Amino acid sequence: MDVKDDEIYMIFDSLAYIGKTDQMMQYRDPNNVLITHPGEAESDFEAIQYSHDTDTWLIVREAVPTDEDETWAPYLVEAKINDDNTYDIVRECPADYTFDNSNKGWEGGLYFSKDGHRFFLGLCEGNHCEGGDKGKDKA
Repeated sequence: MDVKDDEIYMIFDSLAYIGKTDQMMQYRDPNNVLITHPGEAESDFEAIQYSHDTDTWLIVREAVPTDEDETWAPYLVEAKINDDNTYDIVRECPADYTFDNSNKGWEGGLYFSKDGHRFFLGLCEGNHCEGGDKGKDKA
């Protein structure tokens, strides 16, 4: 979830929609809208962050199979929201990290830029970014 111009933007775990509402979040308010992307039904979206320096949105896909199909990588989707409540994908790329378990990935993240460089910190699901017993380890 992130805020731009006093509007709250959110994503939904399995849907390719971006939700938008004002800060009052009133039920059935006409300011509540679903921003759609034609042709995409499921998303695996987990987080959304606004990029002030590019006026785009960075959306995290939890995990996508890699070319080897034995590992999965989180993906960053850079999207531009249009005036007609649709969005276009500007580009999409894998993060420089892979998982060996299909049900583990990034559950959130934080975007920032500094001195012209852009950064995205991913929040892993499971401790040590692992599944199984190691992912449950609290050390």
